[in-house]
Amino acid sequence: MTIKIFRGKHGTKHDLGKDHPESPDRLFAIDDQLLSSGLDMVCEHADATPIAEAYLKLAHDPYYVKSVFEHAAQSIFSDHEKTLYSERKDNVAWLDEDTGLMRHSLNAALESAGAGCNAVDWVMEGSDRQVTTLHTTAPWASVFLITLL
Repeated sequence: MTIKIFRGKHGTKHDLGKDHPESPDRLFAIDDQLLSSGLDMVCEHADATPIAEAYLKLAHDPYYVKSVFEHAAQSIFSDHEKTLYSERKDNVAWLDEDTGLMRHSLNAALESAGAGCNAVDWVMEGSDRQVTTLHTTAPWASVFLITLL
């Protein structure tokens, strides 16, 4: 049996701070466990493809999708601005009390949702396959770990 792990490149960059449960440390802990158990040696790893906005609108209200993209735009700063505002807490655009967007969050979320689609496509293409997607929680990625059998 082949086991494949899809993950986005921006998942570890979606970091809302040490006090928030959405932390890259969760992904690092999974990597550590895969290594210490020896499972990493039998898993294939693949980069997730960001999901297209049109697919998001099939599963979510188009106004919600638009709102997420607009909030994400508010949280994107140039390197110079990031240095200027690094001490300020308002470089996070909050969708609600728990869901924040910072500079890399939108890419992380698009890759996370895309990982689920990549996983389904890969499983449907062959037999005797299992897949896991790894990502931080962000909009459209309400499930932290998805396993398809």
